[in-house]
Amino acid sequence: MSAARPAQREDALYLQADRLPETLPRWECHLHTRYTDGKMTVAQAVDRAIEIGLERLIFTEHTEDYKAQSPDWFRAFAADIERARARVGDRLTIILGLETPAIDFEGGLDLSEEMADRVEYVLGAAHRYPHLDGRVRDLSHAQGIELETRTLRALIDNPQVHAIAHPGATCEKYCGPFPLDRFEELVGRAVEQGVGIDLNARYHRREHFAICSRLGARILPGSDAHIISEIGKCLDWLEGVRDG
Repeated sequence: MSAARPAQREDALYLQADRLPETLPRWECHLHTRYTDGKMTVAQAVDRAIEIGLERLIFTEHTEDYKAQSPDWFRAFAADIERARARVGDRLTIILGLETPAIDFEGGLDLSEEMADRVEYVLGAAHRYPHLDGRVRDLSHAQGIELETRTLRALIDNPQVHAIAHPGATCEKYCGPFPLDRFEELVGRAVEQGVGIDLNARYHRREHFAICSRLGARILPGSDAHIISEIGKCLDWLEGVRDG
């Protein structure tokens, strides 16, 4: 698998958790379409984003082969993104992103050469932990915590990664609660490296936002949307945890 270009981590890509504006930017930074495991087309997602007044939409398709709907899906997906941009013009900023898992504990990414050449936003993820024989759900709680932590540390240290996806979520889903002190450790490391945190309405709580705010983390609000009605849910969630 290939490595992407070094990430251009411009400030404008992120929100500062400790300096959120009173009126949040209308961004959705995590969604999936029918090209992988979502239930909507690119065009449907774009139309919904415009309908609800979004300003930025970051597509984050999975790169794992087992999630793809066809062997040549990425080329068709990228072409769909270009058509959407041409259709909507400056009404919506559309970013071609990929949610790519770590393939080792050195920060290697599951990206083809073509993906690495065209991707504009790399969301590094701990999905199936590297070098794991068997299923994540069969791990002990302690094993899940350790493997989640090691995987995300490696992704944070990778200069190609713009942000890490829903930290703690895979452990939480299959093995048990991911400790807040481990989440805090990872956020601190991300702050040092300039890497963003995918603060996710599906997986995170007020306590996670509070840690990001206290440490001055760069965050990107994401719904992990798989159906049209989920697009933009992250904004209501973020407003709620901010205002407490």
